[in-house]
Amino acid sequence: MAGIYDADIHFDSYGIPFIPAKRIKGCLKEAALELMDVDHSIQRATFEKLFGLPGTKDSIVKIGNGYIDNYEKIIQELKKLIESQYKKYAHPLLIQSYFTTARIQTSIDPTSHTVKDHSLRTTRLIKSGLMFYFDVHFDEFDRDCIELLEKSCKLLRRIGLNRTRGWGEVACNLERDGHVPTDNQYVGEASSSNNEHTVLVYELKLKSPLFVSMEVGNSSMSNTHITGGQILGALASNYLKKQKLTGDQAHEDERFRELFLSDSVKYLHAYPVTKDNRRSFPIPLSIVQQKDEEKIYDLANDDNYEEVLEEEIQTKKIDGYAYLEDGNIELVKVDTEVYYHHRRPQDRTIGHATNEDGQFYQIEVIKKGQVFQGLIIGESKWLSYLKEMICDTPVIRLGRSKTAQYAEAEIKLIEPSYVEEIDCEQYIYPGDQVVVTLTSPMILFDEDEGIIKTDPKGIVEMFSKKYPSFSYKRSFIRTKRISGFNGKWKMSKQQVDAIDAGSVIVMTYEGEEEICTSDIVRESYGLRTNEGFGRLVINRHGQCAIGVSDNRSNSEKKTKNAYRYIQPMLDHILKERVYFIVRRFALDVIRTENQWASMSHSLIFKLIDMLNVSSCVEEFTRLAENVKGDLPRFMLETEQSANSVADKVKNKVEKVKRKVLSDEDWNLKMSKIASGDLKKWIETQPFDLYKYFVLTTLQYIKWSNRQKKG
Repeated sequence: MAGIYDADIHFDSYGIPFIPAKRIKGCLKEAALELMDVDHSIQRATFEKLFGLPGTKDSIVKIGNGYIDNYEKIIQELKKLIESQYKKYAHPLLIQSYFTTARIQTSIDPTSHTVKDHSLRTTRLIKSGLMFYFDVHFDEFDRDCIELLEKSCKLLRRIGLNRTRGWGEVACNLERDGHVPTDNQYVGEASSSNNEHTVLVYELKLKSPLFVSMEVGNSSMSNTHITGGQILGALASNYLKKQKLTGDQAHEDERFRELFLSDSVKYLHAYPVTKDNRRSFPIPLSIVQQKDEEKIYDLANDDNYEEVLEEEIQTKKIDGYAYLEDGNIELVKVDTEVYYHHRRPQDRTIGHATNEDGQFYQIEVIKKGQVFQGLIIGESKWLSYLKEMICDTPVIRLGRSKTAQYAEAEIKLIEPSYVEEIDCEQYIYPGDQVVVTLTSPMILFDEDEGIIKTDPKGIVEMFSKKYPSFSYKRSFIRTKRISGFNGKWKMSKQQVDAIDAGSVIVMTYEGEEEICTSDIVRESYGLRTNEGFGRLVINRHGQCAIGVSDNRSNSEKKTKNAYRYIQPMLDHILKERVYFIVRRFALDVIRTENQWASMSHSLIFKLIDMLNVSSCVEEFTRLAENVKGDLPRFMLETEQSANSVADKVKNKVEKVKRKVLSDEDWNLKMSKIASGDLKKWIETQPFDLYKYFVLTTLQYIKWSNRQKKG
């Protein structure tokens, strides 16, 4: 938290801490280097194969982030809680408090032996005793690499900040699950003669944060979708590993050429899905929002366009993704987060980046857990191989930092009954207005001039070559520069200009014959179409005014009151809430009573000490007999018939307990989700509540007396 902690730890969006894979991999790499310094039998080649070389050689080991036990089940239960009436008890700050603690430090001036100015530092730490699990995967079976990693885990003893000053002590071990990669091939040689084009619909669920970018000059911010080129590269990599082919041999494999090097198979971009699992698209640039208002206009619609011009309405663009249907727009948001990293100097004795060596940097990535959907289009004889390959290897790695912390995703095929982008059977009639919306960037190549253009009229000319009599009316476009990375050559691809996804071209059809829109949208246009570029839809909007639809799911989830995996966390949060009720009661007493104003400083400290050493009400009342004449009224309850100090204290204890149990928040909400243990604690250990009540009051009196004196 900015302004509170000077050094913090990593949390997910729910407030659960995790250990980034880059941290653990860096520590294991250091441990391996220390092993090599004392054990000269470890080959340098084994080390380089295990951990890779920056920019030149990939690591064969892939490490995921470290999460607590039953992490996925905890997330599922937290989602239920958040969607229920008890969502305020699932606030990330409350969950963070369950897993963490804080340490406050300062520095002493060696000359004056006083605190240095501006040296106070607050650091948040993960509580001891937590266990974190990292998924470790080897691309191939190499006994030497596995043994080196196993030894490095055993050697690892400290991680994180101040590891030389008592923090971060850990025990680490590598657990083998018995799975060894096999050499099974996906399918036999191509034998099908079926050349019919078919569609595979794939779904990607991010198992870790993701950083993907093909834009030039965007090195610190990820795209918020997954490009077809990224999917192509990930599946091609899996194919080569399973077929035991090298990059130099890949082009000799006929199946590889058809699947990944030609235009026979097209890998369309994966965009986020709606609540009802429908694939969204980049929001058309013609759809804008009135400034300082919620009203939406579609400038591809003539009525909306003329209204905005005539009334000089100020508008702003809407970024992101949406699903459009029957004049309604359902907005879809992609959640991102920022991660901080540093590359340590070559000198391993220096633990942080310096001005001379090393680097500190930050990147914005897509949060894990989100779902994206895309298409693969091609001849059925080739897609059958892809289908089996995806089923055999459901985990792929995308984007940057593939070996640690980022890049892991789960891919699966789904079978919707209707693919809107392909199966749309609409007709364009003479005189119709046609709205073309790009669903992916288009690299428009002018064959006559031999150059790449970003003029929207070029799209109209392209259509007119196949379907004469299209005329340009207006457009709303954005351009971008696209590059990419060739893994074999270890270098960037050629930079090209493209008309960006979401661009809208409004045309008029003046031909004599009707045209089926499916004949147009089934095709890809321009260059690099196998990577998903050059896709479009027709008349998905612009025919009427736009309204924002409710983006809630059709099926409402029912919340259960039993939470198996988060109950200890929930009890901790509820217990803190019980203490809050007691604290509020204490402050009410302070405002209504003024007897405490005459309490001496020595009596306050004596009472605080008596409470701290007492574990039950009987023990405290025995000590209180020594100062029974000086006990303040707020510590006693005299409304009932009670003669002794012990009876009066016990009555007050019971009153504090009743105050908690009668509180509206406890009665209506907290008691419904509290465990039996927490309820039993309130019933059988009310002295804990009384102690907190009195200590809160005494601390306030002590602070108030100091204020008066000074």
